Amino acid sequence: MGVKLGAAHEEALGVWGEVYGKTSGTLHGAAAEAGRAACLYAEVLAAARELLVPLPGRAARVLELTTLTRPGPEHALELARWADPRATAFFFRSRPAPAWLALLQQHAPHLLLPDAPAGGVWPAAAFLEHLAATDPRTASAWLAEHAEAVAAAGRPALDAVLRLAGRDTSMVPTALVRTALAGQTAGRLAGEPAGWREGWTLRLAAEWAVAVPRPDRDRDWVLVAELLLRATVDAEHAGARYHRAPWPSTSAPPGTSSIPPRRPFCGSCSTTRTTTPR
Repeated sequence: MGVKLGAAHEEALGVWGEVYGKTSGTLHGAAAEAGRAACLYAEVLAAARELLVPLPGRAARVLELTTLTRPGPEHALELARWADPRATAFFFRSRPAPAWLALLQQHAPHLLLPDAPAGGVWPAAAFLEHLAATDPRTASAWLAEHAEAVAAAGRPALDAVLRLAGRDTSMVPTALVRTALAGQTAGRLAGEPAGWREGWTLRLAAEWAVAVPRPDRDRDWVLVAELLLRATVDAEHAGARYHRAPWPSTSAPPGTSSIPPRRPFCGSCSTTRTTTPR
């Protein structure tokens, strides 16, 4: 289906090994209590449903759960059994009631955190963004405790944290932004320009830095600003080196074109477009 395996997939796939072990033991002479076959069949059926039922097959149930204003523990456990991350992401994008935050934190806290095995994808980010707009105090309290772990899970989660911080700078402390950015850029050599993924992260950090009120711009904010300036200088120097690079030789073997190939357009370089006369 083109879906990268995440923690929920791995947990559901683990059921097959458990069921196989139990079945193999029975086939090789282990005691088989009454109803064992029915229990194994129910486990296999539940695992197959969680792994193979497509999102349209459970969409109606997802929307039913999002309409609950007072969900109970059984509803949180039902969400925790879903192995399709698209269903969980659809649930969070459908703006469930704020009561779900405390309920999931108590009964299924892993659903609120990013999926590190899947590269740091954070389905609950849409839910936190909705909470930040409707109940900022609740969202701030949760982020104050978990933002550091979320940002360390991967770049998608870090980008989501920076988006939240840019909308309300009081939600994420400046020290956390500095630490998270330093960790993401530590692997890049000095003078090496950022790639497009890191560049997008730095852009979100710049939007956050501009949004921070002047009285709140402490030492950590200054260090983030210095990091952003260094990244900008590295990108400009890389563009300048490319612009000053020698042109390809205009001499060509007989029978071939002597016109040198055009340089690809670079947004950071000044270029002049030419047109061929008709």
